[in-house]
Order: sequence, then C-alpha cells, then structure tokens
Amino acid sequence: MIDIIICVRDREEKRIMRCINSLDFKYITNVFVVDYGSKKPLKLPKWVNVIRYTDNVIWNKSHALNLGIKQCSEDYIMTIDCDMILHPKLFDKMIWHLWKDVFIISKRLKRIDLKYLKNEHSFNFLWKRGTSWIPGRSISNHVAVGGFQVFSRKWINNVRGYDED
Repeated sequence: MIDIIICVRDREEKRIMRCINSLDFKYITNVFVVDYGSKKPLKLPKWVNVIRYTDNVIWNKSHALNLGIKQCSEDYIMTIDCDMILHPKLFDKMIWHLWKDVFIISKRLKRIDLKYLKNEHSFNFLWKRGTSWIPGRSISNHVAVGGFQVFSRKWINNVRGYDED
C-alpha cells in the first residue's frame, strides 16, 4: 500500500481534488496535503489529511515533503504535484515494480489541457504519448519540473529525508 503526499501553497481546492480523484484508492491508505504557508486554510473533505504549516513565509518544498513523510505509515510513499491527473491504469502497472523495491520517477511530463479529458479515448492517447515513468534504482533527470515520485519509506528514512537547505 501507498501513502500520498501533495504539497501546495495558495492552490484552489478544485485543482487539488482533481488530482486526488485521479488516484487509484485500491492501493492507497492515506492522502496527506501539506498546506505550506497558504494565505487561507484549505477546505478539503475530512478523509484528506491536511497538514497546515504557517511558520515560514518562504516556500520550501523539501521541508513541506518532510512534514508529510513524518506522517506516513505505509511502506511506500508517492509525492505528486497537485496539477497532475493520473491515468487510471498507472497504479496497476506501477505497483508490480514496487515489490522489487525500486524508485519510480516521472519523466517527460506533458501538460494536458482539460478539454482533452472529455472522452477516454483522447485521454489514453495523450497519456501514452506524453507521459512516462521509469522503474529503476537510480534517479533520472527531469525535463519538466514536478510530476511524481514513488519510493520506500525505509529508503527515505535511511537518507534522512529531503535536504531542506
């Protein structure tokens, strides 16, 4: 099973929920949204765990991720940007690789205009063409900022989390 971390600052609830609603919950235990320094608190459904952080006015995504990681209890953690909408079959493909204790990252992300989500055919085509993820033990370079990463809690604890400096 997987815990999800989404770090945000001053994002609309509608955008965050689009991302959350694209997740495959047969593999997910907890969703943590780290609300890091937003001007006003998020109003999300009660089953979404919101971690509100207001002590720092400077955005520090590494610190936000570490706050979420501390709350995770599952063996695997996924961090995802709130503007991502995942393909429904992504988790089915990904979960098989996780049992091999790999690190999965996104690569070559393409932004998809919401008008293309009106029918399943267009969405499948754009996802296959525009998005990829790589199973492997090493980290690849991103050609887009953000996306998603999946790793074991054991590994992230071993490296002591994200570097906040």
